[in-house]
Amino acid sequence: MTELVAVYLVVALAAYVLFGGADFGGGILEATLPRGRLRRRLEATLAPVWEANHVWLIAVVVILFVGFPRFYAYGFTRLFVPISLALFAVLVRGVFFTLRKYDPDPGPFLTAVYSVLFRFSSVMAPFCFGTVVGGLLTVHPGTPGMPPSGESFGAVYVAPWLHPFGLLCGLFVAALFGYLASVFFHGELSEPTDRDVVWRRTVGFFAAAFLLGGAVLGTGADILYPQRNRALGERIAHEGLIVSEFALGTPPHGSNFPRRNRVISGLARGCLVDDSFRVGFSAARRRHPFAIGTFMHGDHIARLGHPGGGGNGLVWR
Repeated sequence: MTELVAVYLVVALAAYVLFGGADFGGGILEATLPRGRLRRRLEATLAPVWEANHVWLIAVVVILFVGFPRFYAYGFTRLFVPISLALFAVLVRGVFFTLRKYDPDPGPFLTAVYSVLFRFSSVMAPFCFGTVVGGLLTVHPGTPGMPPSGESFGAVYVAPWLHPFGLLCGLFVAALFGYLASVFFHGELSEPTDRDVVWRRTVGFFAAAFLLGGAVLGTGADILYPQRNRALGERIAHEGLIVSEFALGTPPHGSNFPRRNRVISGLARGCLVDDSFRVGFSAARRRHPFAIGTFMHGDHIARLGHPGGGGNGLVWR
């Protein structure tokens, strides 16, 4: 049953990205088009469907709430700041799109204000959605059920998504939505001159999405640590793939290694647990397979000098 609910969730999310993304991208595309007929044509194309696309977002929220309540509670609590900003941008976008279209006598100044706020919110909403994705792929302080005591508001609710990886995710989503809108709008046009104008935007958004997507997937892979393993790293890059979630040029730091180990645990088929202390760096590393679902093997024989029973405790879990 869980798998069936997950399928519905993926379908609803894909539909929102495809149709709602093209809707948001219409505002991004509009900002790049020359004034006049093309902008009016784009507005007329968006008008019949722009609000209906958010039904898919409602479906995603409801499926998460009913099918995966723990994930819903954890994600919407820890990432409530970018989620709230995204929903506020959706609200602002709808308000000023409506005012621009139905205000009987706005005048030049208000028309410009309506357009600027509509376009800005069209960029802000997908950007915030992208930072939410970045936040979901980042290690958060504390446990899913309880935020850490003594940590600041910024450390718990801002730092996990406001970092280079999260910002790159936001820019990537915005560029992707602009690309979707330009592809759909290109198909609506028949004049060769108009199609050529929009096609150039399509190529530009595709290039931006391609480069930003590459930056998201390849961050941090330019620095090999320790240096004595450079030959091994070059062999892995030649025969396999180097994966990192850190920005290019990020130096090695002790606080980054648990995040690295989370990625390793998720990619591994299994995890061999030796005995160690219940708390500390090694225990923090072993918690990642439980969160990701990797099969674990435990060595239940306590070694001399390690009476903490860390491995025994994990086997018991």
